[in-house]
Amino acid sequence: MMKVYKGYVRNRARPEGCIAEGYLVDECVQFCSEHIKQASKIGMRHSQNEDFEGETTVDGRPISKGILKIMSNDMLQIAHRYVLFNNAEVEPKHLEVLKQMDRHLIRNASALQKKHMETFCLWFANEISAAGSDVSDTLMCLANGPRREVILHSGYIVNGQ
Repeated sequence: MMKVYKGYVRNRARPEGCIAEGYLVDECVQFCSEHIKQASKIGMRHSQNEDFEGETTVDGRPISKGILKIMSNDMLQIAHRYVLFNNAEVEPKHLEVLKQMDRHLIRNASALQKKHMETFCLWFANEISAAGSDVSDTLMCLANGPRREVILHSGYIVNGQ
């Protein structure tokens, strides 16, 4: 609680008064919220996705109607690379393969990183297709890449935010 009390201090010349005032404000607000009907408890977040509570596949909902947009090749490749680099199932063996193919890349880290960024998506798709049926459905979908058509929303509510 000391951290909370320290947070109440606004005037360093009179910290005791600030702490007492902040504590009193918290107590008054909590008291009033208990006696007002339809008031939510302080500190308790309510879900804005109550109509989707029973479903497990929907984590949120869009705020507005979507607009269809065709993505450029550059943006598509950036999005695909981002998803692949941040997926736990994708193993980062590509750097070692590049180092074995070209010894010059071992000494030049920036050239290695550039080559890695340029060729990873294609290399990953080839590795997954060579593995055949031994890979999961998730990896198979990731190897195919994202769709070119995307739906844009002005906002999206996820976990009540």
